[in-house]
Amino acid sequence: QAIQRPKNTPALAYIKRQGRVRVLKDAFRLEENLGPMLKQRRVLLVDDIVTTTATARMASRLLMNEGDCRQVTVLAFAKG
Repeated sequence: QAIQRPKNTPALAYIKRQGRVRVLKDAFRLEENLGPMLKQRRVLLVDDIVTTTATARMASRLLMNEGDCRQVTVLAFAKG
């Protein structure tokens, strides 16, 4: 629950990569007060399925930029 998705977005299953990037722009935010805990930490981001990597990339950027993480590693259980 460290990353929240307050923006209501359509299902991404049938949207191509460019559309996903557009739909996911500003869709995520960090849990309030979490920034200081993440500063210069290595973070493991777990995703159930990676198709175009758009969601993982957006979430990683958020962690790197707003969370000031040193490194973000993505672990996915499946590739679509």
